[in-house]
Amino acid sequence: MNAAISEFGSFLDTISLRRVDKDKLVFFTNFLAGKHNEKLASRTFALVGEPGLGKTYLMERLLCAVQLPVVFAGYAPVRHPQLVSCRTLKEVVTKANELKKCLIALDDVDYLTKKNSILDIEENDRKALMNILELVTGDEAKAFVCTANSIYVFDEALRDRIEVKIEMELPNESSKLCYLATEFQSIVDARHLQHIAKKSAGYNYRDLKKLVKLAFLIGGGNLSTNSVKKALKTYIPSSLEDYEVCKDTEMRFKDVIGRHEAKRLLRRAIRMMHNP
Repeated sequence: MNAAISEFGSFLDTISLRRVDKDKLVFFTNFLAGKHNEKLASRTFALVGEPGLGKTYLMERLLCAVQLPVVFAGYAPVRHPQLVSCRTLKEVVTKANELKKCLIALDDVDYLTKKNSILDIEENDRKALMNILELVTGDEAKAFVCTANSIYVFDEALRDRIEVKIEMELPNESSKLCYLATEFQSIVDARHLQHIAKKSAGYNYRDLKKLVKLAFLIGGGNLSTNSVKKALKTYIPSSLEDYEVCKDTEMRFKDVIGRHEAKRLLRRAIRMMHNP
């Protein structure tokens, strides 16, 4: 068990998360291993952020470090030796009540819940989520972790019952390189992976995989420096899909004279490009 937790900690060092959030997740796995006082440990966690930031993968790695029953519901199946798979939130409540000790894991709350006309969670699903969180709050042998695109998918009463909210971030250069090396190291030259990691500011993990495939397609089945550069010039990352992106357009600060907010945002963008 210690080895599994240590491996999870090593994985956390490869992704873009604040140090304090990494420490919270390691603490959580140690708690689930029985190393902390149940009355003092946080037991409800939410991993939130836009699609493509690795929320589901982080949850899967967390589950690999857990050796107790996992009551799970989500869009994509996960592997765990003591997995109790559920199709609905109501079934999650029933199965969790049947177990003396367990971790309740919900992957993609947005997918698992129905929404009304104003995009709030419908009452039946809201009640089920409330029952799950109340079950965990009242039973120190149970814990909860979920993923969601935004913490605001939950209303205020539900948010108040989630003790730890971890905001996923776009991967930095080192995180992107670790991901690319894991996915493509045996088939893509390391020089190309390093170039992609350095030049792909604003890309999430899904964008990186799509970019590599695009470069392979542009190269006619041969990934080269030229095809990588063309792919980087062509591909629009998910974070910019709602904007009109002007490639190779010269922008000077004198073009925004008098627009203090625009200049502030441009300076911030330049800093991010130089230090992603």
